[in-house]
Amino acid sequence: MKTPDNKKKILIVEDELLVAEDIAFRLKSLGYVITDLLISGEEVLPSIEKEKPDLILMDIMLKGKLDGIQTHELINRKYKIPLVYLTSYSDEKTFSRAKLTQPFGYIIKPFDERELHTVIEVAIYKHSMEMRLEHQLKNEELISRISTQLLATKTENLDTVIIDSLRIFGEYMGVDKAFILIVDQEKNTYDSVYEWCFDEKYSVSGRTKSIPLNNIMWSLEKLSDNKVLIINSMSDFPPEAGKERKLVESFGIKSYTAVGLNYNNQISGVLGFDSILFKKEWDEREIFSVKLFGEIIANTLERKQIEAQLINSEKNLRELNAAKDKFFSIIAHDLKNPFMGILGFTEILSNSFGQYDDAEKQKMISFIKRSAESAYKLVENLLEWSRIQIGVAKAEPLQTDISILINESITSLKDVVHAKNIKIITTVQNETYVYADEEMIKTIIRNLLTNAIKFSHPDGYIKITAEEQTENLKLSITDKGTGIRKDLLENLFRIDKSITTKGTLGEKGTGLGLILCKEFAEKNNGQIVVSSIEKEGSTFSVILPKEEFQK
Repeated sequence: MKTPDNKKKILIVEDELLVAEDIAFRLKSLGYVITDLLISGEEVLPSIEKEKPDLILMDIMLKGKLDGIQTHELINRKYKIPLVYLTSYSDEKTFSRAKLTQPFGYIIKPFDERELHTVIEVAIYKHSMEMRLEHQLKNEELISRISTQLLATKTENLDTVIIDSLRIFGEYMGVDKAFILIVDQEKNTYDSVYEWCFDEKYSVSGRTKSIPLNNIMWSLEKLSDNKVLIINSMSDFPPEAGKERKLVESFGIKSYTAVGLNYNNQISGVLGFDSILFKKEWDEREIFSVKLFGEIIANTLERKQIEAQLINSEKNLRELNAAKDKFFSIIAHDLKNPFMGILGFTEILSNSFGQYDDAEKQKMISFIKRSAESAYKLVENLLEWSRIQIGVAKAEPLQTDISILINESITSLKDVVHAKNIKIITTVQNETYVYADEEMIKTIIRNLLTNAIKFSHPDGYIKITAEEQTENLKLSITDKGTGIRKDLLENLFRIDKSITTKGTLGEKGTGLGLILCKEFAEKNNGQIVVSSIEKEGSTFSVILPKEEFQK
C-alpha cells in the first residue's frame, strides 16, 4: 500500500468489529491511513508482510488460538514495529504479561479521540528515537570495528584491509560500489586506487583509473569545504558541472555520495559510494557515518604514506651506510698503494744510496714523486668529499666566467699534458658565464680534464666546447682515448663501486674525482652527463645554470 503525503499507516487488530470500525473512522479523521482491520492474531503476520504498517493497535483479548500478547511475541521475533495495546482489562496479571513484550503504550477502553491521538503519536515518536539510537549504536560499532582492524594492520597488508573495509561499509550502507581516488600531483589527476563492487560487472575502475582534475573541479570545490557531496539525480548537477554529469551518466550511476579525504594539508583523495541498481536516499545519520569513515580512511592513508616513507628512508640509509663502508674500504686500499711505493723506494735509497748511479736514483725519485702526487690528489679529493657529506661545503654561486677557470686548469696540468704530448683545444669564448660556485666548478673542470688526459693516447688531443641552452650552459670535455665499457658507465658515480681502470700510461685512480664532480654539479643546480664508446673516446659534460637559481 502506497501512503499519500507520507501519512502514517496503522494496522488495527480488534475482534469486535464495531469497535474496530469506530477506531478506524477516528484515525482517518486524524490523518492516518488504515492498512487493515483484523480480528485474530493468526492474520497479523501476513498483513504486516504485505502492508508494512508504521504502528499496530491491537486488543489484548482476541478470538482464535493467539491472544494479543502471544501475537506480539511473534511480531517481535521478525519485525520492529511499535505496538499499542487496546484493553478493557486492568488486572495486574494481564499487564505483567503484556509488559514482557515491551509495547509502546496502552489504551484503556473506553477512550476519547484526543487520548488515542496522543498515545499513537508518542508511540511513533518513541519508536523512531529508539530506531535512531539503535542505528547510531550500530554505526558506531561498525566504525569502531573498521578502525580497530585498520590500526592493527601492518603497512604491507593495508591495501587488502582498506578494500575489505570498503566492502563492509558499502554493504552496510546498501550501496553498489565504494571507491577511493587518490590525487597524483605530477599528472594532475585523481587515480582509482581502491574499489569494492558488489558485482564485478559494475566495476569501472579500469575506465576511471585516471580522472583529470579539470573533469571534477565542481565536486572538488564542494568537497573542499569539508562537506559531503550528495547527488540524488542528474538534475543536481549545475550547468558548469557538465563534464562530471557526463562522466557519472556514462557509468549508469543513479545516485552517489562522496567525501574528501584530507591529509597532507589538502584534499589528497576522495571516498565515494555509487548506487547503480536503485537510487539510495541518504539520511543524516548515514551522512555522519560517511564523514567519520572518511576521516578514518584519510588517517589510514596518511599513516600508510608516512610509514612507507620511513621504511624507504631506513632502506636508503642502510644502503648508503653499506655503500660508504664499501667506499672507505676502496679508498683505504687505493691510499695504501702509493705509500707502499713511497716507503719502498725511500727505504732502498736510505739503506743503499751509494749502490745506485744517478740515473737509477733519479728514476726512483721520480716514482716517489708520482706516488706522492697521487696520494695527495686522493687525500685532497677525499677531504673535499667529506666536507660535502658533513654539510660544510656549501655552494656560494656568483656570475663566473668559465673560460678563465678552463685556462687556469689547463695551466695547472701543463706538466702531465707535456708528458703525453697532448694538445688541448678550447673553443669556449671569453666572458662565457655560468651562475655557480667558482671553486667547485674549478674542481669539476680540473678533474674532468685530468681524466681526459689520463685516458688519452700520447700525441692525442682533447677538445673543450660550450653549448648555450635556454637556461643553462653545457660545457663538454671530449677525448679520443680508450673510452669506457658500456657495463661500467652506470657505475661511474657510485661510491660503492670501484672503477679503477688504468690510463694509457698505467696511471691509476679511484673514481672519487668523478663522484666529487657529480656532487659539486648538483650543489650548483647542475648535472653531469657522460657519453662514451669503448676504444673511441669519451665526452663528459657539465650542465650549469646561466642565471641565479633558488638554493
